[in-house]
Amino acid sequence: MWEPARYRTDITVVVETRVYSLKQDKLLWAGTSETQNPSDANAVIAELATLVLKEMKKAGVLAK
Repeated sequence: MWEPARYRTDITVVVETRVYSLKQDKLLWAGTSETQNPSDANAVIAELATLVLKEMKKAGVLAK
């Protein structure tokens, strides 16, 4: 008996966020996130924004 191969397609979304100071002409903060098989783009963006703000505060880039 032989079972045919099964295929699966995965979607990986990688977002890199960079924050620059134009006044200082330098990179202040950078981060990368990766999401697998997102079902709702708006939900992913909202969650990413929340996480980026949290990480930037933790790094001292933004006031707490």
